Amino acid sequence: MKKATRIGLWASGSLVALAAIALGYAWQPAIGPLEGTPGPFSTEQIARGERLAALG
Repeated sequence: MKKATRIGLWASGSLVALAAIALGYAWQPAIGPLEGTPGPFSTEQIARGERLAALG
């Protein structure tokens, strides 16, 4: 049981780390223009997306 628990903790920890990295990459385009760094989206596109998300 101890070995299974250790494997489960390792797997959940690595999944949390991967999710955090993925969220960081997904959030980066929204943060880029606000910080003045080049990003794929303009602030107008981000605002439009936020309005669409609020409507949906």
